[in-house]
Amino acid sequence: MIWKSVNINENIRIDRIFSVFKANYPYKYTFSGESHNFWECFYVESGSVRVSADSRIYNLHSGEIIFHKPLELHSFCIESTCGAVAYIFSFAASGNLTENAANLVCGTNIRQRQIIESMYSYLKEEKSLCRGTDKDSKYTDYFYLLEDPVITQTVSCYIIQLILSLCKNVSQTQPVTKHGAELFSRAVEGLNDNVDSFLPVSQLAKYLNISESKLKRIFKKYAGVSVHRYFLMLKIQKATRLLEEGFSASEVSDKLGFSSQAYFSVCFKRETGKNPSQV
Repeated sequence: MIWKSVNINENIRIDRIFSVFKANYPYKYTFSGESHNFWECFYVESGSVRVSADSRIYNLHSGEIIFHKPLELHSFCIESTCGAVAYIFSFAASGNLTENAANLVCGTNIRQRQIIESMYSYLKEEKSLCRGTDKDSKYTDYFYLLEDPVITQTVSCYIIQLILSLCKNVSQTQPVTKHGAELFSRAVEGLNDNVDSFLPVSQLAKYLNISESKLKRIFKKYAGVSVHRYFLMLKIQKATRLLEEGFSASEVSDKLGFSSQAYFSVCFKRETGKNPSQV
């Protein structure tokens, strides 16, 4: 008998897993913007959540999911009066199909929901999750993954299975197109265009033809942070890319318009938890 075989190409590989947790959030809970150099998946099990992903705004409801790509600025706010339950997991990945998850925002089918729920149930059964000490733990039910080679490999298989399944989805959830969301998108574009320099809030407001107070309210609503903080986060986001490309801290500081390398290092440490030399 001649045995036929099929070559297996590893198109997606999970290199590291940072966290896996389920959280119960109350009404109006707001998570301020952040970015990091790994992927994060946010799945809404129940409730309604407004999510920002760079300049895009989405209203996600039960059964919808979003993947935040590395260094994407993201935040969220709970909009349903009954609160919301979400599964969140973060990981580093590689492979030629990994980018299929970039900007992926969509609904899930029964099978995809089962993958997420099964992954969490598996971890609970294996007692491989420990309760976290997050500062907001009184509002949420945080659990973090404990290191175990067999269990982490199994979890990586769940994540790969989910991504491969979702890549077949053809119906994407569309960004919010309300006036405020559009103004936020334009404002973020303006900040990105000037990330190498300094852009006063007054100048950005004038560009958008709105008052400074309205601009500040828009950022508070859609980003959960001030305009100044968001602009700094964009600078740190670009700084991370430049440092990864081999630029020195001094060069990055000059390129992004910081007053000094020392001030840049302080800001970078505060936002990322690392010194520029650790990137």
